[in-house]
Amino acid sequence: MRITQHLRRRWAWWLAVLVVLVAVIWVDRILTAPAVGHTETPQLKVAQTAPKTQAVPPASRAANQYYQLALPPGYTPQASTQPSGLLLAQTILKPGAQGTLIINIGVSRLSAGGLAANSSYKLRANDTQTYAASELDGVTVFTRLDGMNGEVVAFWPHGSELATISVTDGVGNAGSGDVATDRASLDTLLKLWQWR
Repeated sequence: MRITQHLRRRWAWWLAVLVVLVAVIWVDRILTAPAVGHTETPQLKVAQTAPKTQAVPPASRAANQYYQLALPPGYTPQASTQPSGLLLAQTILKPGAQGTLIINIGVSRLSAGGLAANSSYKLRANDTQTYAASELDGVTVFTRLDGMNGEVVAFWPHGSELATISVTDGVGNAGSGDVATDRASLDTLLKLWQWR
């Protein structure tokens, strides 16, 4: 019974993350879609193929009762939520020339069995064909080896809490699978992270 409840909470957390991801993609598609009935002349099309310069979002802050992050320019925190099974969930977007990176943060209770009892951690630790593990000051980082969405995930235990921080490439990201960029973004967040 206890295992079933844990699995339900875990599935609910992943479902919440999936819903947030789908919502972000949906909003992105709506905002970038051309107007219905809009036609372009060849001259305009040539002008639009020139590289676009995007305004970089200003420095911002992500703070709550569990952690605080002084985010550098380019990172945009979304509203945090509390889905079932988690203490807190937050998404941070980082637009770039290649596409948008999606950073998902989940804070949960660390089980009595420690990090090794966490199902998401165990999945990656046991699949050495797909994930490479590394350690950085007590934080375990798994990097996906097959280039799928450039997934990089950090597991950071702190007292009775566990922060799971993932960086993935958004759908349609031209740099999809560029784990070096994803890892650099994750490392930036880990350096700026302050537990409360």
